[in-house]
Amino acid sequence: MNTAWRLASAAAVLIVAGAAPAELTAQPAGQTQVVDPSTYHPTKKRISPFAAYAAAQQTNPLGKLPTPRTADGKPDLTGFWGSIPSLAGPGGIRIDGSFEPDQAALQRASGWEKPLYKPEFWDKVRSLDFSKVDVDTVFNCFPPGVPRTNVPSQIIQTPTQTVLIYGGLRTRVVPTDGRKLTPEDEDMSTFDGISVGRWEGDTLVVESVGFTDVSWLQWQGYFHTNQMKVTERFRRQGNLLFYDFTVNDPDVLMEPWTQGTLVQRLLPANGRVGEYDPCVVLEPSGDPYMRG
Repeated sequence: MNTAWRLASAAAVLIVAGAAPAELTAQPAGQTQVVDPSTYHPTKKRISPFAAYAAAQQTNPLGKLPTPRTADGKPDLTGFWGSIPSLAGPGGIRIDGSFEPDQAALQRASGWEKPLYKPEFWDKVRSLDFSKVDVDTVFNCFPPGVPRTNVPSQIIQTPTQTVLIYGGLRTRVVPTDGRKLTPEDEDMSTFDGISVGRWEGDTLVVESVGFTDVSWLQWQGYFHTNQMKVTERFRRQGNLLFYDFTVNDPDVLMEPWTQGTLVQRLLPANGRVGEYDPCVVLEPSGDPYMRG
């Protein structure tokens, strides 16, 4: 099929659709087509699926309900929180736990808002990812740790502390009585960190230090050091909970890493936090034992 025939066919289609055939004027051979500046519209800045999803929830009727407040005027975060039906959040190429690591290379390449490691640490990230069943502590019945554990399933808020409860009945108690983190807190070695909270307007800000370095930020082998500091933010709008976190770990990261905002909805008051089945680990001998 020659070029003239193709142009004629396309013009006929556009005439039927109401388009001007002049738009298909052929360019002389060897001449570059010039774009009319008045009709050129640059591609808009891309935003991550997390950002788009969180922005879309601003029109969710659940977020337009009155925001309950405590006696001291703070938004009341108390309640059971879960995903929004049919809008569970931005997806990805890989669903956690469903593929072997060597099938997840596309996910790392196409993922959004990834932690940016210093160049000398990317080989370690890759090595951990492709050896995850041997080195990922989650596969050995240890807690996922903060921030990998993400949004709590239940929150209980009082004037002096906020209790965060996760699946498996893991609990974090966050003081909100004005205390500060101390050097002793930074010397601790925990999966969930030592936390204190404060209110910035209607947002509860939780800062945590004192982490062990054996947990990961995410399943892709994204490790961290024991000098990591995590800042989480909780904001209630009507019956929606907006959550995000920022990781500061300058020993291995080129810049602070902020995970995109996650959105949860308030569940019925008679809800409950589910328990995980006992975690079973096989000894080298093949004998099972339970941990945690």
